[in-house]
Amino acid sequence: MSDLVFLEHYNDFQSASYRARALATRHRKETALRRSQTGWDVLVPTSLRDIFQAQESESEYEPGEDDYEYEHDDDRQLIAEEMIEDQENWARSDEDGWYYPDE
Repeated sequence: MSDLVFLEHYNDFQSASYRARALATRHRKETALRRSQTGWDVLVPTSLRDIFQAQESESEYEPGEDDYEYEHDDDRQLIAEEMIEDQENWARSDEDGWYYPDE
């Protein structure tokens, strides 16, 4: 058995064994399970753990990335509010016979 290191923790054996088997099959690497005080640990070779850590660091939050979406949501909200105001003004113009903005 080669040197294996901790990758993930699971509370139940079934989840841990499923994950260990999936990793072994996909990466063609040896995996193992180790009983811990609160459940089961999945152990993998250091090289495989390093791959997962690199993927995690690449997917971490970068400033400004999500903020861009919020700006679009704010713009959409403003457009929706303007459309509602225009509908109200149009309804008033039908009642009064002419269109005027509510200011």
